Amino acid sequence: MMFLKKYIEKRNSFAVLFWNYFFAYIPLGLLVAILSLVDVVPVNFNDQKYTGIQGAVISFVYVPWVAFVFALLNWIFLSFGNFVLRFFVGLFDSKTAKDDPKVAN
Repeated sequence: MMFLKKYIEKRNSFAVLFWNYFFAYIPLGLLVAILSLVDVVPVNFNDQKYTGIQGAVISFVYVPWVAFVFALLNWIFLSFGNFVLRFFVGLFDSKTAKDDPKVAN
């Protein structure tokens, strides 16, 4: 179980998740903004269709919002999984629990 120790160390995983989602959604936001600027595909926001500059601005504002929501949801699930992993590592690996008190509890 020692190979799992690097996965349960404390890190700022929310920041990593946020920036990964942010930069992953930038191309999609850029594509939607371009298509909205040339009136090919409108941006739907609150059941209203926006094109042109308004659609481009909405698509650019939407990218950080999506990144934040996805990062938050994934961070919650990862934190819970990390908690469960720490519990089982401390439960089954008595050597790790004796050497490192952070892992046991």
